[in-house]
Amino acid sequence: MKRISITKAKHIFCQVVRHFLIVKKKLPQYQQDEFKKAALEFDVALKKRDRKLLKQKTQLLKNKQHRILPKITFRKCVEWTLGLVVAFFVAFTIRQTWLELYTIPTGSMRPTLLEQDKMLVSKSKFGINYPFINGHFYFNSELVKRLQVVILSGNNLDILDPWTRFLGVLPVKKQFIKRLVAKPNDQLYFYGGKIYGMDDKGGVIEDYASPLLKDIDYIPYISMLGKSRLVANRTYGPEYTYSQFGMPLIKAFVTKNNFVATEVFNGEKWQLNTGMTTMNEKGFQYRDLFGMKHFAKTRLITEREKKLLYPEETLQSPTDFFVEIFSLPNLTQEAWDIRLDPTGVKIITLKPIISLLPLEEKHLDRIMEHIYTARFIVQNNKAYNYDHFSTFPSIDPKFLPNFVGVEDGTYEFLDGVLYRIDYFGNRKQIDKTHPLYSKSIANVQNLFNFGIGFYQYFSPEYGNDYVPNRVAYYNMGDLYLLGHKVFDQSDKVLVEFVEAQKKRQQNVSAFSSFAPFIDEGPPLKDGKLDKSLIRKFGLKIPQDYYLMLGDNHAMSADSRDFGFVPQDNIMGTPMFKFWPLQDFGAIHQASSKHLTFSNIFMWLIVLVCLILYKLYKNWRYRHFIKKIK
Repeated sequence: MKRISITKAKHIFCQVVRHFLIVKKKLPQYQQDEFKKAALEFDVALKKRDRKLLKQKTQLLKNKQHRILPKITFRKCVEWTLGLVVAFFVAFTIRQTWLELYTIPTGSMRPTLLEQDKMLVSKSKFGINYPFINGHFYFNSELVKRLQVVILSGNNLDILDPWTRFLGVLPVKKQFIKRLVAKPNDQLYFYGGKIYGMDDKGGVIEDYASPLLKDIDYIPYISMLGKSRLVANRTYGPEYTYSQFGMPLIKAFVTKNNFVATEVFNGEKWQLNTGMTTMNEKGFQYRDLFGMKHFAKTRLITEREKKLLYPEETLQSPTDFFVEIFSLPNLTQEAWDIRLDPTGVKIITLKPIISLLPLEEKHLDRIMEHIYTARFIVQNNKAYNYDHFSTFPSIDPKFLPNFVGVEDGTYEFLDGVLYRIDYFGNRKQIDKTHPLYSKSIANVQNLFNFGIGFYQYFSPEYGNDYVPNRVAYYNMGDLYLLGHKVFDQSDKVLVEFVEAQKKRQQNVSAFSSFAPFIDEGPPLKDGKLDKSLIRKFGLKIPQDYYLMLGDNHAMSADSRDFGFVPQDNIMGTPMFKFWPLQDFGAIHQASSKHLTFSNIFMWLIVLVCLILYKLYKNWRYRHFIKKIK
């Protein structure tokens, strides 16, 4: 006979005896005596620690419960409901204040964390969280290190859909996982995919040279103008504000003459933009801020598409491939466009500076050597982004790109290596003979243009309204795509491109929006950090706020979108990843102390609760034995 654990046997005993005590008065004396005898025999078996006998006596008690004791269905339903509420309360409290099993839903932290990765998160590393509201009983900001991966609450952040449901029932604010990049009063500048910065005392932040960031690019914007917001409908058209990092930086509105007037926030006040390329009173253009001018969006187009989009362009490419570069303009009147939406309402759009760069075979090879994508699903020769919450594409299949000849399945590229993903999130490297490794024009263009967002809108056939989030930047004269050097500064095509950019600049008027996309160098002076430049153009983190960025700039809605994160929103940090098993281990993040006051305190609280619970269970058993006797 299969044995039973002592804990389980005592639990069943208490349940049955409690039932007996509730209905005892309804039973005749002989049935009461019969039940008491069975209960006392159970106690004897328990004291002997004879688990085989204990199993028999437990089963005997259960049989007598079903045969003798009247049912108490309503009371049981009430108790079951109350028990469920208590269990729900305990589970939620544990999740908020101590530990949580966390599953990565999106690709915002690639390559550090991938979709479907599972990890154990400590919610007590930095402090003691309130269980049901945002904030902390206690928080030690000294424990928070730059480059740590943190869990943060979406409470009071500018997020479109901040709500989710805990266990599918309780509405709660979503949690996000990002890398903590900067602390209060840090000042940052972006160049070459990296960050340069000063701390609150003016010292150089050395953390940004850490090997942890070797495979991570940081880009200062998601879109060139940032998040737009309609703030008013004026007489002649709408007025918009445009924000980067949650800070409104530009106002744009339509004037009586059907022009776009703009105001730029210079760090102290709003001032009217003159519409000329001359510097404003603070000595910068919008594109100078945070180093945004060093970065551009890109797309691959063919010779045929070039002729359709730019019929006057005579540039030739030996591969019939060009990199289409969309860089930030000077915000003169020429930079803006006024259109009518389908309902006839005026909308304001920015016209980026568009340049073309021919691709040679070696450049195409480098692109395929380092191509990376989101996790995506191929089904019936159509590809769409993997969605943790749905197995179906989010848009009409006719707007999905074609991947003809690719077997149905879930795939991803990481630094030029193709993996197939099974249902549980396990990765398997695929042989180079797979059609997704093809260097055909169609495949290379598909992977580059659609690899982040699998939507036909990013196709050149749809014009220039939608550009994929593939970023180009210079680093010490070399031009990088996909986070890797694709064009050496000595490459003939890059030399000619830079010369053409400079020549074009010489031939424009003061009212032109043109700004060359050339390497203007890192924020260094005599080999040291140029602190005056960073104070003038850098991104300053407010007091009691933190900068949180995803490791995958192309797919992350982070502080660039919803702004700086209040200290109260920091909830915890991952301890280790346990799934998939092939990646079991620590998370790539800055190291910090584990034996913190808050950690020790919470573990002691849990230990005390477990001891009290154990004592209560023992007392409860003895209490029922006394009642029986």
